[in-house]
Amino acid sequence: MASLFASIVGLCLLGCASGQGLFSDCPSAMNTGSVGSCKIFGCSASRGPTHCTLGSCYCNDGYCRYPASTTHVQSRYCVARVPDATCHLTRVCYSAGLTTSFCEKGLCMCKWGYAVETDEDGKHSCVPATAELAEAVARNATAEEIELLMEHKEHSERMAAQNVAVAASWLCGAAALVCAAGAWALRRRASRVAAQPAGYQVLVD
Repeated sequence: MASLFASIVGLCLLGCASGQGLFSDCPSAMNTGSVGSCKIFGCSASRGPTHCTLGSCYCNDGYCRYPASTTHVQSRYCVARVPDATCHLTRVCYSAGLTTSFCEKGLCMCKWGYAVETDEDGKHSCVPATAELAEAVARNATAEEIELLMEHKEHSERMAAQNVAVAASWLCGAAALVCAAGAWALRRRASRVAAQPAGYQVLVD
């Protein structure tokens, strides 16, 4: 019992440290949620807004790790989470900007290099943040880090383009459905008129 309690406390502490804990608003994964190591050097600017805890880099509050999957090929980095915005069914994010956000495991994220801005009415928008590339250059980043930054930017642009494409598909599907419903209604009306007796039609006229 004591070991179970210690395990639960450890998970909670780790979740608090990572910013993606059991009760966070980020996609879940079967690992710690780190985006890199800081055992020797600090967290790389290519990882996005991060902090170093116990030798590992974790996303700051308001940011989530991308990709969120447990196993992945590409390098991990942090993107801003759009508060309360989800895309579980539609797979489209639009409330914070159709071209500046994307869907990741049913949750809406701002694309790389963007942060969430909230206006007086409480509406969230993804707006350009401090340029990570310029920040990396100012820190005397290596060529590898700058290359990672460029890869993150290009991949994020593709994700945003995919978000627009999915939205366009939904709009085309809705338009096709409306047209089909209209055509069906016209055919049904025409068939009813054709089925009426000629004398009845004359009286109606």
